[in-house]
Amino acid sequence: MAMEKEPALSASKLVNLREGRPSVYLEWNNICFSVKDAKGEKKEVLQNLSGKAAPGSLTAIMGASGAGKTSLLNVLASRISDGRANCSVSGSTKLNGTEVKPVEYAKRVAYVMQDDALLAT
Repeated sequence: MAMEKEPALSASKLVNLREGRPSVYLEWNNICFSVKDAKGEKKEVLQNLSGKAAPGSLTAIMGASGAGKTSLLNVLASRISDGRANCSVSGSTKLNGTEVKPVEYAKRVAYVMQDDALLAT
């Protein structure tokens, strides 16, 4: 999926005017995630995914069951990182235009994992 290049965002544009707090512009490029199965064969879970989440907007990650939505969120939130047993992660993540390593922002980025709360009747 080709993305148009976004103009650089200045710090003055990244202030939440309602609350006066800094906002965060998250961008990810060419995210790849693979695992090795029990036979040692590499399985591509995510291949060259790019996207962005801008302040003041709603970002939805949608797809069929098994499409890799949770895997992408886990990579972006640093719940999965390169070097873990049988895992390989590559790509870049930027916060407010500055590339960061997942380890550097892991304590500041999170999401609430899905919990199936509906019960069959």
